[in-house]
Amino acid sequence: MHYYKLALAGILFTIILSCANELLPELEIVEISVPNGFVHAEKLNEIKIVFSQEPKKATLENSFSLLGNGALLRGRFSYAGKTVTFIPFKQFTKNVDYELLVTQNVETSNGISLDKKYTRKFSTRKELVPPRVKATVPSCGEIVLPEICELQVDFSEPILSNCIFEAIDFNPPFEYLHLLEENGCVLHIFPKKNLRMNTTYLFTIKQDLVDYSENKLTEPYRTFFLTGQDMLAPDYTVSCSFDEEESVTLTENINTQIGNNVKIKLAFDEEISEASIASRIFFYPNLDATITCNKESHREVIISFSQQPAWQYNGSLIIENGISDTAGNRTQETRKYPISVNMEKFRPVIVHKAFIETGCEKDLFAIAPQYNYTDLILPAEWFPQNETVTSVLYVVVSVSNNAKTISHVSAMNGITISPTNMCVTIRMRSVDVLSWDDSLLDTFRTVVEKDTDLNFLDKKKIVIRIKLEVENTLDRGIIEYTVKDLRDDLGNTSNNVWKVFINKG
Repeated sequence: MHYYKLALAGILFTIILSCANELLPELEIVEISVPNGFVHAEKLNEIKIVFSQEPKKATLENSFSLLGNGALLRGRFSYAGKTVTFIPFKQFTKNVDYELLVTQNVETSNGISLDKKYTRKFSTRKELVPPRVKATVPSCGEIVLPEICELQVDFSEPILSNCIFEAIDFNPPFEYLHLLEENGCVLHIFPKKNLRMNTTYLFTIKQDLVDYSENKLTEPYRTFFLTGQDMLAPDYTVSCSFDEEESVTLTENINTQIGNNVKIKLAFDEEISEASIASRIFFYPNLDATITCNKESHREVIISFSQQPAWQYNGSLIIENGISDTAGNRTQETRKYPISVNMEKFRPVIVHKAFIETGCEKDLFAIAPQYNYTDLILPAEWFPQNETVTSVLYVVVSVSNNAKTISHVSAMNGITISPTNMCVTIRMRSVDVLSWDDSLLDTFRTVVEKDTDLNFLDKKKIVIRIKLEVENTLDRGIIEYTVKDLRDDLGNTSNNVWKVFINKG
């Protein structure tokens, strides 16, 4: 009888449980608004969870957790029927791994528990592949010179620059500069000074090194290299630059044209002894040059000129053997670099001749150094005593074929006429800078066309025309004509002062 009672109770329990399942369906999560995998941080403001039934608030908030890189994120909840929205107090950020967890402790008001534990893993990292070191230079165990100027590390992923100093460790330590290239995949390390001689350097890249997605090295990377004795002679290249243009490499035994404001640089492949360069670098024929060694790197020698080399200079830069590095190794050969100063665009302004009207427009008196102290006669019919009359002075100059004109200001400031003994008064009233073929010079060109000094001048000619006021006297004296500091539109100047003395009769 007892057996039948137990069987009947079991049957009744099964029937009741079956009815409960029909009347009270399971509580489950129908939807979570974030997917597994990558999510754009800027598009993520909240997380929505949709349940199959309305959950009880207290049980949900005690069963919900959201971790960001392992740290618990707090926020507030809002409810709308079966939908629960979680809004964190801090915004979602890039390069963070998130994990959402909802446990089975969530219940409905009828006491039905969540059917299972729900998790959702998502990340705002674009990729999760950690960086790795592909290669180092020097390689592991390599022997290098203490003067090594660069170390290199190749990475599999672009690396953030701001983590370099924290992640890189040398033992013994040394100061260095660094540069990331190849989109952050290649790290160049430049020691500020020579490394120690005969030393083993341990090179460690720690896990502080992170890539653009803030993935870290999976483990520290360790290597080492050694420094040995320097037995190599220093070597160098020679280049020149002028007028802020790009540098030109000088080649041994091949002529190089140089121009204005030139500087010549010797770039050595290692530090050199400054004392060893003084008497081993010179020009033949001699040029007035200053030779200085870079005090910081000790790898550069700069040759500058206190006075520009003369136009059409032809000579050589000679670098004798015996320049020493800091280890005492010396260059073994003497090198010769021919140079010349004849580039057309650097041709200086040259004053050739001047002419002054002494009567009508066709009466011209030639003024040039070869005519020093010749007699200038001012005819009384054209230059009455103590009366002011007009005249014209023409100054003929040549310029580079690349130039267009002479600076008007330099012409006004660079030409002076200075009589002595009050023999005559000459005032400059206007200055014009004219091209040789200007129509205003038609008569002038006709008069001077047979002048051999100008006929054989195959360079571009410019004429400076100066209108004068002349007041003649009976006194004799000397008139000094000076032309200096003329400048063309390329910046070339008249290097020499042109000066002529004429006797005024």
